[in-house]
Amino acid sequence: MDPASDTDALRERVTETNRDPDVARRARAADFAFLVSADEQSWLFKVGSSGLDQVTPGVTTTPDGGFSLSASKDAWAKFAQPLPPPQFHDVAAMMEFGHLHLHGNALPWIASGMLVRRILDLWRRALFVDS
Repeated sequence: MDPASDTDALRERVTETNRDPDVARRARAADFAFLVSADEQSWLFKVGSSGLDQVTPGVTTTPDGGFSLSASKDAWAKFAQPLPPPQFHDVAAMMEFGHLHLHGNALPWIASGMLVRRILDLWRRALFVDS
């Protein structure tokens, strides 16, 4: 089964993510959702004050008040490499160079960008390599 869509594997990874001290510290006042898409695949991340609450695969619409981060599978695959090439080492760099696009409400990204970046850093291999 695909680890990026297996419910039990996703729940376990959510638990592991919430053990990260950076996630715990940065999520204290968080309450937002964001969608990550790679061509036809997508995942909805729900973040609350306790950290990452839930990841749901296959959601295709940006949540109300939330935002989406979209890039090609090829771009995400470069991001997921153990030593990513220049322009793919971080989601902010991917945005800066036009490889990743933000859609929807930018305010949660602006307010919690470091938290989103850390979550995606922890999930990069599970979503874009192991799947």
